[in-house]
Amino acid sequence: MRPGTVRGVVSGLPSWSWALALAVLGLLGGSVLNVVRHRGPALWGLVPHEGEGPPPGLFAPRSRCPACGRTLSARDLVPIASWAWLRGRCRACGARISPRYPAIEALGLGCGLLAAWAHPGAAALPALLLLLLVLGAAVVDAGTGYLPDALTGLATWTALLAAAFGLSVPPAAAVTGAAAGYLAFRGVAAAYEGARGREGLGRGGAKLLAAGGAWLGPFALPLVVLAAALSGLAFALATGRREGGSSLRFGPHLAAGIVLAVAVTAALPGRVVPPWP
Repeated sequence: MRPGTVRGVVSGLPSWSWALALAVLGLLGGSVLNVVRHRGPALWGLVPHEGEGPPPGLFAPRSRCPACGRTLSARDLVPIASWAWLRGRCRACGARISPRYPAIEALGLGCGLLAAWAHPGAAALPALLLLLLVLGAAVVDAGTGYLPDALTGLATWTALLAAAFGLSVPPAAAVTGAAAGYLAFRGVAAAYEGARGREGLGRGGAKLLAAGGAWLGPFALPLVVLAAALSGLAFALATGRREGGSSLRFGPHLAAGIVLAVAVTAALPGRVVPPWP
């Protein structure tokens, strides 16, 4: 389906129904991200696989209770509602189900609502995909300390293709933003390593910032970096992390900066992202 056809279909829908559709898609996307968070790191070789045989794929075999091994039915997999109905327990064995599952699904719902508000039209679809990929990269990094190329790379290509089809910033701004985000982050990482004699920022962060730059354009990158730095600093102060302690995983804070920039640039487009010449 051509972009013009997509725009025509979307323009014929009431705004509330389009927002509701995106919210449902975001909720389902959050449910998928739970599977990605659980299976992706071992599948991509980021962490050792626990168990016999090769690691499971992202979508097969079907999800099971990690405590009793019971295959989950469709009624056990309704985002948020199933967890709430079962009071956070397995239907068969009563084992506790982590609240991280409904939390990530709720964040996916938030991504859908943000996409609908920030891009009220066909552009909301790639915006939602980008936000879900950024969220997925953040939750994987929070759990493993790695930002997977499978997610950051797909986020960058999503943004670049959206620009090519006229659904976000102009293509020149997308390419420049991606390059500026990657090179700026790598420059800071190299400076830190040269000054401290050890690596402090990995390439995954550079690729995630490149995805943000490709969607938002280069002018929004300072806002992303500032928001990420303030978020990371607040988290470090709140948790008591300091030099010599456990390392700070910067991916979630960088993802928060990208999400904030998407919201701010939608609210104040002329003041935050100047028109691209």
